[in-house]
Amino acid sequence: MAFILVGDDDADTRTVLRMLLTRAGHEVMLACDGPDTVAAARRRPPDVLLLDRAMPGMDGYQVCRMLRADPSTCTVAIMLVSAMSHYADVDDGLAVGADDYLFKPFNNQDLLARVRTLASARPTGDGSSDAV
Repeated sequence: MAFILVGDDDADTRTVLRMLLTRAGHEVMLACDGPDTVAAARRRPPDVLLLDRAMPGMDGYQVCRMLRADPSTCTVAIMLVSAMSHYADVDDGLAVGADDYLFKPFNNQDLLARVRTLASARPTGDGSSDAV
């Protein structure tokens, strides 16, 4: 399946996401704050990054901007997953480069469907995509 990086400062959220995504057949790596997420993504760019909006050290918007500006991570599919559930937050998240935005608490099936869609639409680097 896909390689998923979860960047979230909440240990319970990381645990739930790891269990859910692993059961769905994905390989999962965890990061606990913004700088750790950027470093992990640069070491091994994931197919999909599930990124919390509010984290210490560097928030999800800053992480998103940094990854979009880096040629090695600019094509990573990024979904902001946040308790900030105002539609202005969605607009802001998409404006900084996120591909999707999901409100917490999330529906497990909805999250898995979105991850599957993002992973299958990831660019291959040759101008095409893996989408069927």
